[in-house]
Amino acid sequence: MLRLLFLFASIVALASCHNCVCAPSDGLGLGMISFDSTEVDTIITRKFQKGSNFSQLIDTLQWDKSRVDFRKHTDTFQMASWSGDILLHSQYDYQVFIPAANRTFNVAEINEPQRMDECRGKVMCVNRIVSVKLNTTSTAIQNDILYLKK
Repeated sequence: MLRLLFLFASIVALASCHNCVCAPSDGLGLGMISFDSTEVDTIITRKFQKGSNFSQLIDTLQWDKSRVDFRKHTDTFQMASWSGDILLHSQYDYQVFIPAANRTFNVAEINEPQRMDECRGKVMCVNRIVSVKLNTTSTAIQNDILYLKK
């Protein structure tokens, strides 16, 4: 009887280890379409309480060459490297202000569905951000990059 109970407990334990909760995304990086290098050398991000209609400011952060390096790929500057926790996370809404271009982008409703995945043989799985509301338009996201067009 004890062997049967041990066998049953082992099967249940192994069966429950097939799936695991995936880790959160690292956040959204930015791709800047049709901007020039002088326009992307300073970017200001404002972090707001999610769903507050940009009324409850939490933090403001200036991105400059000491925090982020943009590299040009055809007509787009993409974040190549950065320091600190500056990416856009799904727990907040953001305003991205480009002072040299006098443009503000509202980023809300960052959609990062929590999923479970088969983890047997893997170290872990990671959630992906699938969409955002950019200004007033729902925008699909691929590879955790939000493209902002001048």
